[in-house]
Amino acid sequence: MMINLLFELFTYLDNLVLEQLLQKLNNHKFDLVMTEIFNTDLFLGFAYKYKANIISLSSCPVVPWGTQRFGIPDNPAYIPYAFSSKIDLTSFTNRLWNFYSNFILKTVYEQYYLNKISNTAKKYFGSDMTSLEELTKKTSLLLVNSHPSLKEARPLPPQVIEIGGLHVKPAKPLLKVSSSNSYMIQKQKYIFSYGNDLFVGLQKYKFLRGVTYNHDL
Repeated sequence: MMINLLFELFTYLDNLVLEQLLQKLNNHKFDLVMTEIFNTDLFLGFAYKYKANIISLSSCPVVPWGTQRFGIPDNPAYIPYAFSSKIDLTSFTNRLWNFYSNFILKTVYEQYYLNKISNTAKKYFGSDMTSLEELTKKTSLLLVNSHPSLKEARPLPPQVIEIGGLHVKPAKPLLKVSSSNSYMIQKQKYIFSYGNDLFVGLQKYKFLRGVTYNHDL
């Protein structure tokens, strides 16, 4: 029910934005259309209108309804779906839940929402336009805001590139400690706070025995 309400909201907002864009871009010509794969493929109609190439972006790991168009493996037996936290897929229960979640999202988008936005696209771009499903398959490149260090590594085709961390600048080198200050540093105590993600038992390691831990900071 909640998913249906969200897609209804997306449909309403898409109509408002599309009308405004068509008015502003009516007398323009474009060679490239860039869209995001998330909640709608409606704006691929501009690629049909201008006969332009398509590049897609994804601000999160590729959503379940976006994998098939690029040939991305998404076997729920060992690949968690995009909106799941890191779950252990070694148990049958977790695999079943992963399959169910992936299946529901795909089905709702492809069987319900895609039909709605296809009708909207034909209304604004012409009844003889190429179907949105076919336009998605003409996407030349997909840039994904993800990284194997944050999510499970998975095989990707050449036209799908993970760019997570592209904005991160190289780390600055650590300051060198002179021998005159090394004795004082060894005698000092420090407080580390890692939230709840790091077990306090790390202090069993020798090089951390002089450290005070507080995971509630």
